[in-house]
Amino acid sequence: MRVRLHSLVLATLVLCIWKADSLNYCRPSMSCWPSIIELSNFKREMNATGAADVLTKDDSDWPTEGLTFNLAVTEVPGLIVYVESVDTIRKALQFATKYNIEISIISSGHSFPGRCTAKDSMQISVHKMKEITVDMGCEENNLGCLTAQSGVQWGEVYREANRHSRLVVGGSNPTVSVTGWTLGGGHSPMSRMFGLGVDNVISFHLISSDLSEVWASEKGVRTKSIDGSETSSNDTSLFWALRGGGSAFGVIVDITFRMHMDNQIAQMACSYPAYGDGFSETFRVMFNSLGPLLTQAPNTFSGYILPSVGCDPVSRACGGTSVISIVHYGPSNGTADDEWIKKFTDLPHDWIASGLTNGSCFLKEYPSFYDYELSIPNVTYTAEYLGGSLVQQDLLSNSFTNTIVRHLDVAHKRAKVNPAYNLFGTAIWVGGAVKNTPVNAVPVHEGWRNAIFSLSFATIWDIRYVHTPPALQIQGVKDLHKDLARYSHGKYYNEAEADMTPSEWKKEFWGESMYEKLLRIKKSWDPKNMFTCTECVGFDWDPVREPANGVVG
Repeated sequence: MRVRLHSLVLATLVLCIWKADSLNYCRPSMSCWPSIIELSNFKREMNATGAADVLTKDDSDWPTEGLTFNLAVTEVPGLIVYVESVDTIRKALQFATKYNIEISIISSGHSFPGRCTAKDSMQISVHKMKEITVDMGCEENNLGCLTAQSGVQWGEVYREANRHSRLVVGGSNPTVSVTGWTLGGGHSPMSRMFGLGVDNVISFHLISSDLSEVWASEKGVRTKSIDGSETSSNDTSLFWALRGGGSAFGVIVDITFRMHMDNQIAQMACSYPAYGDGFSETFRVMFNSLGPLLTQAPNTFSGYILPSVGCDPVSRACGGTSVISIVHYGPSNGTADDEWIKKFTDLPHDWIASGLTNGSCFLKEYPSFYDYELSIPNVTYTAEYLGGSLVQQDLLSNSFTNTIVRHLDVAHKRAKVNPAYNLFGTAIWVGGAVKNTPVNAVPVHEGWRNAIFSLSFATIWDIRYVHTPPALQIQGVKDLHKDLARYSHGKYYNEAEADMTPSEWKKEFWGESMYEKLLRIKKSWDPKNMFTCTECVGFDWDPVREPANGVVG
């Protein structure tokens, strides 16, 4: 699924070169790797606290399934450390530093590019860090604040907020953890109403590379070193960097979010399957009638558009499905939005008049945002290649629709030749309150502030039977997003290609000047590049050849 197989191999090799290569991490096959006795002592020390487990590949309870949800990027670590406290995080970092073991950090493992995984690394899992606290009297927000540890998943956050008649701006998939989603910016079903996830963060609590405990907020930063001494300043640069700069600054302990009033949620969803050569016209008809509404609707509306192409595994009939889901922050009637609700619910009648008679729609009300989230299906393990684009509202046009349709047609023709060929799209409707935060107030790409969609297309394969990434399918995704570049500006850090060149991902995630600012902050907090991952800030920075203080040796 990538360009061609040799191009895929070349891209993989280049990725290895781009990563700082003089750190000389210790690997399990090397003599520097901790001995059986040293690993046993480490396990005993960590388990003595009653709050952590250490696993090596020889242990019977070593995970046998995928360590990340995207099996295409899963790398097998050298050992896994399950931490549950500041103390166990520090001990894990000390052990990795002592033996020069690369560090990867994982929570729920939903990272499409695989930032939570690294071959032969010490994989620090925060999955067991599950504390949630609510402060209804916090001074930062009159509707209350919620603090979630880094292993908490969004469904757990929504459940706790619901107990207080509140909601938090978080991910659509309730099994995604709060940490990686937030550090990358975070789009949500509630973003058009309340902004991106990072627009709603009050503070971060983390462990830095020197093992200090750090609290960062708009008031500044407070640090508590491992010897117990404390310092504070009004420097807000780390707080700024963490709100969209990715996961290369430390190990997150917890994040505090602004809460909002909960509400009833109304959802209209329609699914229109179509088989045969003309199936892409279904998408064109649906999108052309929906598009004008999306640019004008109140912030209380959000939604998703999901076009897909594939073949039925039994009948081998090939075609596609167009799914549209409109979500309303409020009930389906009796509000100031009744006129707009009618515009959306009238759309199926227009589609029928245009000849689309094989679809189905439903209108459903949920008593709360949490109840709506309970209806969202879980993500399953799969091998996937994904690309992303931030489609700009002022560039939305018939030409944009034609581009999508053309690529759906190409995918359909290829699927008829190879029934395993597939293409899945997800257009997250943004805009609204996302536009309210000034550009550069947080380090997400400026394209977010004028985007109408965060649009991704992906292709999947079953690695049990397809052992080599299918080059043609991957190239189809690449070609599509290349053509979408004329309508987009930037990419979503959490949903984009994992094999871009350094100049590409720096530009597409942040822009050159913003990246340079992030790198300066990174160097001040992590001068030895302890925390690194795919396409993260400092991914290609070599602190040996280019020391953070500018002094070699």
